[in-house]
Amino acid sequence: MLITAVPSGVGVTALVLGKYLGAQVIGTSRSTDKLERLKPCGLDAGVVTGSNGFGAAITSAIGEKGVDMIVDNIGGDVLAPCIEALAVGGRYVTIGRMSGVLKGELDVDRLAERRLHLYGVSNRLRSSAQRAESMRRFIADLMPALSEGRIRPIIDRSFPLAELAAAQAHVEADHHVGKVVIRI
Repeated sequence: MLITAVPSGVGVTALVLGKYLGAQVIGTSRSTDKLERLKPCGLDAGVVTGSNGFGAAITSAIGEKGVDMIVDNIGGDVLAPCIEALAVGGRYVTIGRMSGVLKGELDVDRLAERRLHLYGVSNRLRSSAQRAESMRRFIADLMPALSEGRIRPIIDRSFPLAELAAAQAHVEADHHVGKVVIRI
C-alpha cells in the first residue's frame, strides 16, 4: 500500500488502518523528518518526494511490480505517476486534493492493461442517510479495535480551546504529523 502525503491527518489514518489490516505501508512526504517520525507508528518505508520527480522517486521505492493500493491525498498532479505505480489489479483511491489540482492525465491503456480499479471518496455530497450508514459501519467495524487499543489515532499535539490561535499557527507551520486536537 502506498499513501501519498502520509503525515497528513487522512494519511496517518490510512497508515493506522493499513497496518491494522496487515498491509506493508509505504508513504510519501516532502519531509524526511516527518517520515522518520512515522516509522515507530508502523510506516515500513518512506519516500521523499516533491513536485518534480514524484514518479521517479516512487518507482525506485516500489520497483517494477507496483503496489496493490494507493491512497492519494495530493490530487490530480500525481494521478499519472500513481496510476503508473499500480500493480495488475491495483486500486487507486483519491481521497484528498491537498495540492488544489483537480484534474490529471489518465492513461486509459494503462488502466485497461493493468485492470485497475479507481475509487473517489468524498463526504461533501453524501446525504444524511449515507453519512449515518458510514457511521454505523465505522462503529461496527472499527470501534471495538479502537476501544481495545488495537488501533490508536496518531495525535501530533493537543491544545486547549484558549490556545486556538497557537493551534492554527502550528498547523499552518506544517510541522505536524497526524491530527492536531483542540480540547474543549
